[in-house]
Amino acid sequence: MASGLFERAIEKGKAEGRAEGRAEGRAEEARETCLQVAQTLHPAVASRVVPVIEACLDSLRLRRWTLRASRLSDAEFVTLVTGRPRASVARSRTSRPSRASRRSSPGRKRR
Repeated sequence: MASGLFERAIEKGKAEGRAEGRAEGRAEEARETCLQVAQTLHPAVASRVVPVIEACLDSLRLRRWTLRASRLSDAEFVTLVTGRPRASVARSRTSRPSRASRRSSPGRKRR
């Protein structure tokens, strides 16, 4: 009877190992596909998204990123993958008259 329990435990362990291996294989395939799509469609931001994609273990998330990559701009794709918006370039601010100074102009009509 003890050997029967031992055999069932061994079989259960093998089944769990096979299931885990299949899940890892699916995640690896999804990761490779996502990396290829990201590098092809978004080369300008690849340096930001590749490390995140390589670290992702969730095959469903990787597939979602892959499917949405073709419909998103570079900035939107970075936000999707990293969860943070892409650092934007600061606009130069030109000096403009304040509203108060525009109102006080003598030649201007009042509304």
